[in-house]
Amino acid sequence: STLKIKVKAKPGSGKDWDKRVRIYIPDQNYKHIKAVSNKSGLGLAANNSDITVKNNSGAVSVKLPSNYNKTLKYTGISGSGSLAMNKNKDFDINAKLSGCSVAVPNGWPAYSNGSSDYNYKRGKGTAKINIGFTKGSFAFAK
Repeated sequence: STLKIKVKAKPGSGKDWDKRVRIYIPDQNYKHIKAVSNKSGLGLAANNSDITVKNNSGAVSVKLPSNYNKTLKYTGISGSGSLAMNKNKDFDINAKLSGCSVAVPNGWPAYSNGSSDYNYKRGKGTAKINIGFTKGSFAFAK
């Protein structure tokens, strides 16, 4: 099955964390999860599914399971994003970054400030991680 999640700020909520929206999804396997954040915050829990994320001026964090073996496509503009790999040892990251500040964990190849590409393959590269981010910040975590 395909699960689509679209989140936007509640009217009048401003930046008040007490007025945030929480969506709980059943703990099951999904073929594809599509998450859209429009000027809002969104956190995706670990799920071994194909995942598509669109982040427009929001803050979206994705946590992958340690055995993730699917495809993640994450695009974002003018926001912040993060990706937690949960000690996954079999992935291929291809990131296109423009006007972004980028943080990578110790032990990973360094990100060259101002570079538009960041690539890192570990193991056989089974999990495909494709990121396109413009004018924001993005952080990778082991």
